[in-house]
Amino acid sequence: FLAEHKLMGNIKNVAKTAKKEQLMVAYNQLFETKKFKGTEPIEEVTEQIKTVKLEDDRNKDVKTEVVDEGPPKYFKSVLKKGDKINFPKKGENVSCWYTGTDSWLDRETAPVNLSEFVGTPPRKAEASLCRSQDGTFLAEHKLMGNIKNVAKTAKKEQLMVAYNQLFETKKFKGTEPIEEVTEQIKTVKLEDDRNKEVKTEVVDEGPPKYFKSVLKKGDKINFPKKGENVSCWYTGTLEDGTVFDTNIPTTARKKKQTKPLSFKIGMGRVIRGWDEGILTMSKGETAKLEIEPEWAYGRKGLPESKIPPNAKLIFEVELVAVD
Repeated sequence: FLAEHKLMGNIKNVAKTAKKEQLMVAYNQLFETKKFKGTEPIEEVTEQIKTVKLEDDRNKDVKTEVVDEGPPKYFKSVLKKGDKINFPKKGENVSCWYTGTDSWLDRETAPVNLSEFVGTPPRKAEASLCRSQDGTFLAEHKLMGNIKNVAKTAKKEQLMVAYNQLFETKKFKGTEPIEEVTEQIKTVKLEDDRNKEVKTEVVDEGPPKYFKSVLKKGDKINFPKKGENVSCWYTGTLEDGTVFDTNIPTTARKKKQTKPLSFKIGMGRVIRGWDEGILTMSKGETAKLEIEPEWAYGRKGLPESKIPPNAKLIFEVELVAVD
């Protein structure tokens, strides 16, 4: 193509290096003859389709039928001409601005508000252009914009009427008539492997296996919930007063440089006595937790921390943070 028209450069930058008049002549001839990359004369292609044969395992001829799909199922009208040069090829990436409407809708309803996209690159054409519940809501009430920014673009009075009707009819996305849902709940049955009913028994564990006494009151507002992070200073002792663990530094200066113990409460990260006891504390509270062996380290104890078997543990805990 370059050689035939004596164009300078290569096929990628020829538009920059060649003269405009020479380039226009070359490209006009190219489009008239339709000699694009990978194409062949239409007569050759037609003849190839007619002579194509597929052979099965027994080497029998299979006739290939060319299906006539009729005229195209779309109509295009040009609103603004392009450069007539850069036509996309199958498999290439394209970027577009678009507005979609349905034939059953008023063509003047539900336009896309392009003002929100000023200064941003166009979206890749991966959206599904189909009639949706959101579009129906906008169309029925002739609201400007799309479902995400309709509150900014529509008039307040019109929006109030539309949303009041929406809440009265309860036509929210994904909802079903209440009668259908109620009927489904009534008909639900759970069966075990033997199709027998299984009764759920609530195990009575008796009273809590710890005792708490408040040494300093907290704010009575910020109580930790299960799964939240808590931070604590603590000292753990045996019944005879032996300290087996603490995270409190010996001096105030070191305490400023040290971080308290942090963990998720109620998730089994610590002994059960801590999980249950700290859930009853509020931020800033200091408490004494006397924990029975069942909710501490039980029959085995914790030899590496010098906690004997069946030991009752006593902790002084300060809850410094709840996140």
